[in-house]
Amino acid sequence: MLAADVLLVLLFQFLRSMAAPLRTFLALEIPQGVRDAAARLMERLKTQHAKVRWTEPHNLHVTLKFLGDVDVTSVSAVCDAVSRATESISPFRVAFSGAGAFPDVQRPRVLWLGVKEGVEPLVEMHAGIEKQLAELTYPYDGRRFAPHVTLGRVRGPGHGLTAQLEKDSEFPAGDMLVEEVVVFSSELTREGPLYTPMGRAELSGK
Repeated sequence: MLAADVLLVLLFQFLRSMAAPLRTFLALEIPQGVRDAAARLMERLKTQHAKVRWTEPHNLHVTLKFLGDVDVTSVSAVCDAVSRATESISPFRVAFSGAGAFPDVQRPRVLWLGVKEGVEPLVEMHAGIEKQLAELTYPYDGRRFAPHVTLGRVRGPGHGLTAQLEKDSEFPAGDMLVEEVVVFSSELTREGPLYTPMGRAELSGK
């Protein structure tokens, strides 16, 4: 290798080491039809005039795991771990239905669209991802995975939302074929969070 090439490699490695960590999470992208249905559900909930920070429809997704700040040099290892977890899993279908809230509809703090069908395959896939990531020192929080699409976070009294949540407890929102898991970075901007795919792990099992 030429001396100039060595200097370029060293400079590249230095710049990578100086880069700010990336806020990282794993998620399922959802199709436009489900996003549109979720947007209609949000409009129904907005009629209650509660103070809620709503998710922008184009940012709707199913979060599998939030990793927090990940060093730039570790992103590829995270992507490889997720790929190992999904490579033996065959694509499967999930159906979205029903409005709900955490911790519950009587005390709504996080508003969500639920997953009605395909929960068990999602839970099993999530467990496999957790196992692979644990080897990279990303700890498992120990709670059973509850797949959902976050619609908004309540910023004030949310009692008025309860009746509407109960009314829309069976709200149909369509389905999708789960074929990949996406590793995203999240950047906070004035216009809201910007999600950028950094890697995709296919469900390639037969």
